[in-house]
Amino acid sequence: MVAPRRILIVGDGTGGLSIANKLAFRIPREFADITVIGNSPKHYYKPAGTAISYGSLDYSRFTKNARFLLSSHISYIRGEVTGVNKAEKNVLTRDGKRYYYDYLVLAPGARFAPEAVPGFEGEAKHFYDLNHSVELSRHIQALEEGNLVIGSPSGPIQCPPAPFEFALLADEYLRNKGVRDKVNITFFFPGKGVFGIPVVSEFVQKLFEDRGIEFRSEFTPKSISQKNKEINSVSGDLIKYSLLVMPPPHMGQKFIEKSGFKGDNGFVEVDPRTLQYRENPEIYVIGDAAQFNGIMVPKSGTAAAFQGGIVAESISSEIGGLSFNREYDGEAICQVYNGRRQGFSIRIQNGKATLGKEAELDFHLKKTGADTYFSSIVRGMM
Repeated sequence: MVAPRRILIVGDGTGGLSIANKLAFRIPREFADITVIGNSPKHYYKPAGTAISYGSLDYSRFTKNARFLLSSHISYIRGEVTGVNKAEKNVLTRDGKRYYYDYLVLAPGARFAPEAVPGFEGEAKHFYDLNHSVELSRHIQALEEGNLVIGSPSGPIQCPPAPFEFALLADEYLRNKGVRDKVNITFFFPGKGVFGIPVVSEFVQKLFEDRGIEFRSEFTPKSISQKNKEINSVSGDLIKYSLLVMPPPHMGQKFIEKSGFKGDNGFVEVDPRTLQYRENPEIYVIGDAAQFNGIMVPKSGTAAAFQGGIVAESISSEIGGLSFNREYDGEAICQVYNGRRQGFSIRIQNGKATLGKEAELDFHLKKTGADTYFSSIVRGMM
């Protein structure tokens, strides 16, 4: 009898959990041993971060134990990966253990790198994890006047629309609170316009203009002065703030760089269609860790889930001796609050973006999105 194939998945975020469950559905357990290595104490539904920051959602609904979200016959190891030996096909963890694989799926996500913007830590606030969302909510509630400054760092970040979504929600929140006339909202973006996709940027700029939200384009953060309450750009411009909200810069995991993978800033350059690391085709990379050259793919949970579906089909087909020709087309979907109890969707596929109309339905779809996420998406059923 042929020994079961060893499928090792690094990462217990959206990509890692969803692909593990998809593989468990597709491959009989006697043909594959599926193992997930991760170190997240709780799995957090990140799209809720903007609303949690404004106190409109109960954050306790948006965390689940990672083990609970995995199929029972998937092995789950709590540990931190420190290296990948591609030649010997094993992964090293901090406790000195090695785990061997026939197939390796890297889904470790991105890491926050606040040190890339001097002055960020302890001064800039953000909503990209649960603790910081809750902390930010206290600052938002205390804001009665002054300058609320919101923006994006340079480089790729998770859920790219989230900063401008936060600005739109800020306008709604402050109007409802009755202090909008005392708080100026300024949004900055490192590139042209207010977002990296022109059709989306033009649409959001009109929303900003309609609501009196100022915006500064081509403002790339360089440093933050806590003493002067100002954020400085690489070109020498500055913006004064009372409260500064900005995601920390994102980079790839340090073990990726140490292991000699090709890519920029710790991300892994992949074949954009097969999601394989070209030099070692038994290695796949999905989610925020993947670097796509030649195709527009946002770092988002839906992108990770779609990518996981392709990889799960590819691996299961190879193990089953079947042909597989489907390729990843860059699909991702983002749902965005517009700040007036409506929402809109951004769909990306084959390098093109489609912008949906504003609708109340999209507002409710995003507000209840965690139910679909925990019951279906992360469990590999969609």
